Amino acid sequence: MTIRELQRLGRQIFSESASRELQNTIHLDVDLIILEVLLSPNMGSCGEIAPSKDISWLYARLDEPVSDKQLQSAKSLFLRRSRGEPFAYLISRKEFFGRNFLVSKNVLIPRPETELLVERALENIDCILEKRHCLVLELGVGSGCVIISILLELMSRRGLSVGELCNSNAYSFVGVDVSQKAIDVARQNASMFKVDKFVEFKLGSCFEPIESLSARFSSILVVSNPPYIALDEQLPLSVGGFEPEVALRAGKEGLDIIAEIIGGLRSFSLKEKTVLLMEMGYSQRSQVEGILVEKGFDDFDFLKDLAGLERMLELRFN
Repeated sequence: MTIRELQRLGRQIFSESASRELQNTIHLDVDLIILEVLLSPNMGSCGEIAPSKDISWLYARLDEPVSDKQLQSAKSLFLRRSRGEPFAYLISRKEFFGRNFLVSKNVLIPRPETELLVERALENIDCILEKRHCLVLELGVGSGCVIISILLELMSRRGLSVGELCNSNAYSFVGVDVSQKAIDVARQNASMFKVDKFVEFKLGSCFEPIESLSARFSSILVVSNPPYIALDEQLPLSVGGFEPEVALRAGKEGLDIIAEIIGGLRSFSLKEKTVLLMEMGYSQRSQVEGILVEKGFDDFDFLKDLAGLERMLELRFN
């Protein structure tokens, strides 16, 4: 079988079983799957992104043969994708902040808009927080892409090794998650980027597993992309049907974990200079603002994403 014939087979499989939301991307999905199969394991690796082949490379080779192994792999991926499974789960990786991170069905797939968390974290570290004895804490660490990206970007921008950055008592990095399977993925990513000795992962909900940690630090940066979707909100099949429910939904209005984080922040950080950066739903500003006022916070902003939607809370105190 040639690549051209494999394309036809893939399009046939998709046309017979693809969900409505995939009908407009059948040709692209088929081509990306074939490209992945042909170039594995070169494209199947995570870590720093290397130059890779694109669709034009594929179309220049349409009459070249594929092996039986490649054929079977492609057919399996065609079926999984046609049923709505996200492409990131098919290939076990997702690009985030210029790097490929390992993902599985046990973690939320990183989104481009979450890169704003990393950018604002770096800006706050440079401009507001103390340069020594700073705790960088991620609540709901998932794949670890956010906290690991913050660490790697600090290393890169300051020209320091991870040992120089962390062993000088300047920074400590801790990630918390309620899912042991998610922590396992985060640890794999930390190991892949060779920072596993410098990021500590804790199992538990919000501040519960680290209640006594803050006293060791002069400043604290808390970052979080918590679940914030309401229980009755309808989601696309590719999201609601495959990504972990615990990372998506948070109570009747989607505010349970947001409220828990805001409520626990003051008792966790008693005197340390603290910044919280947290994603939220674009329609949740008034509700989140109400929670903040109720808890006695008054120094906060709501930041817009690239689409102009208010998707992030930035809170400062102490």
